[in-house]
Amino acid sequence: MKIKIDANFVMMNKFNPPIFLEVEEGSTLKDLLERIQSIVLPIKVLDHKKNPGDDLRRIILNGRTFLPTEIGDIPLRDGDEVFVEIFMEPLGGG
Repeated sequence: MKIKIDANFVMMNKFNPPIFLEVEEGSTLKDLLERIQSIVLPIKVLDHKKNPGDDLRRIILNGRTFLPTEIGDIPLRDGDEVFVEIFMEPLGGG
């Protein structure tokens, strides 16, 4: 299955959304976040126990918003669109 991923951040030469990831049939939103986590380290999308990480703020799946505590085993379908929002510290002042 092909899933479109967008996000509120970019990691130069590693993660430049929107991107498309192939996932196995029967994959869940949490499985997808594990794949994203492996790409965007050191950002904490998930923690070492595969629970929502400190940086994850919300996920939008096909227009429906989920808080990190709600991701559980939500199944994915071919063509789904996922937006991942993380907390970002301000980079500079004014």
